[in-house]
Amino acid sequence: MNNPDQIMAQLVAARRAGADYATVFALELQYDAAMEEVRQRLAALLVALTGKENPS
Repeated sequence: MNNPDQIMAQLVAARRAGADYATVFALELQYDAAMEEVRQRLAALLVALTGKENPS
């Protein structure tokens, strides 16, 4: 799994360094993908712990 914190640090550094749009956009896509993976893992863990997809 890609580490969202590391990707965000790279993204911030790239923005501060005045990176071109393509570089910033690529990092944003990587960050979004990493966060989606985190979301999916947390959802799976929630199901494993509760036996429900949407516990209330």
